[in-house]
Amino acid sequence: MSLVAHYSSPLSTNSQTRMLSETTVSKLADALKSDIVQEIYDSEKYYDFMTELIGEALEKKLGNCDPDLFFDLGLCLMDRIELK
Repeated sequence: MSLVAHYSSPLSTNSQTRMLSETTVSKLADALKSDIVQEIYDSEKYYDFMTELIGEALEKKLGNCDPDLFFDLGLCLMDRIELK
């Protein structure tokens, strides 16, 4: 479920979830961050999305170029792009 869909669901209006302080929410996010990032990296959707975006960006910057170079650059960029 997406963040927006979850937030707008009837369960999100539960008053107990609104009682957490900003500090508590921030600490929970810190604790979950590495697991969530790993889930994203392991997702086939992430791989598909990133290869498409990187390909589009490379094509925009380089235009038509050698397919092997395009592929190699794309893989290098995939390895170098990290989630914040």
